[in-house]
Amino acid sequence: MASEAMRSCRVVAPHQAEVCRGELPEVPPGWVLCRVAAMGICGTDVEIYTGELPYLRTGAVRYPVVPGHEWVGRVAALGAGVTSLAEGDRVTGETHVGCGRCPECLAGRYNQCAALLRVGIGGLPGACADYILLPEQALHRLPDEVPDEQAILIEPSTVVHRALLRAEFAGGERVIIFGPGTLGLLGISLARALGAAEVVLVGTRRERLELGRRLGADRTVNLREEGAALGKLAGWADVALEASGSPEAFSAALAALRPGGRLSLVSLYRAPLAGLDLNPLVARNLKVAGSLGSPGLWPQTIRLWAAGRIRAEGLVTHRFDLERAPEALAVAAARSGGAIKVAVEMERRL
Repeated sequence: MASEAMRSCRVVAPHQAEVCRGELPEVPPGWVLCRVAAMGICGTDVEIYTGELPYLRTGAVRYPVVPGHEWVGRVAALGAGVTSLAEGDRVTGETHVGCGRCPECLAGRYNQCAALLRVGIGGLPGACADYILLPEQALHRLPDEVPDEQAILIEPSTVVHRALLRAEFAGGERVIIFGPGTLGLLGISLARALGAAEVVLVGTRRERLELGRRLGADRTVNLREEGAALGKLAGWADVALEASGSPEAFSAALAALRPGGRLSLVSLYRAPLAGLDLNPLVARNLKVAGSLGSPGLWPQTIRLWAAGRIRAEGLVTHRFDLERAPEALAVAAARSGGAIKVAVEMERRL
């Protein structure tokens, strides 16, 4: 198999992507080669494509990058010593790969490993390719109840799942979500599955807010059309999830929390939050938690998908084959034409 050719799409500079051909990698001991069926383009992939990813500014990520960390595929070849998987198994994989030996990894916090590798971001080539190579511990077998179109959404759903838990979310509480992108829209179902009493979705794009309603939000607030309505929610929420990366949303999320409320941040901000008033954190005993990745939550989140507890109708809006992956990245970056989740398909139509 090592001599077989494979295709991959790599971003070589801002707004420049190309489809390349090369040989399959060798499969080292403990690693698994998977044939990718489909992948979803994430906001991080878009920022790699546009050059806006904060990690590019710091030098932690350098071009070229093969993006893609939301994917589904099948095991094609096993490295020596792999015992939990077999050829043909249908799988997906985690974004963060730790060394497995340091204190953080041994404590289950492998997303904080000093030697962290980020799939499709920095360290390991991503899934915008015919094949992806990952260590055994980063892969999860998928039940038949989770079709491919849902499977490419598992990774972002695990991220939202962890963000809610980082906010110490408990059943019976009220949740407000800022940002009706993939994370925010999936957050509606995750909050419901974890026992939310009410869920409010806040954003600026009417069609996405309408989709949020269909996915189970009790109420939506369009800041362009009913900005005053957000003021009426001051002190309303037990938990706020900020999934937009907007500095204004950060401040609005704090205002929406009741005394003792908790805010979870799941987006990276492109610049420091200037002029931020931190006094409400003290005066109202608020808690703010950042949330990166989803260590340890994948089996639990996959079970929620298999049980039908997470809704995703309408999230995948565009589909391209791998040869058109540069176009897919451009469509996702344009944020127009109703695009929410843009999929790239390698094996078959979703």
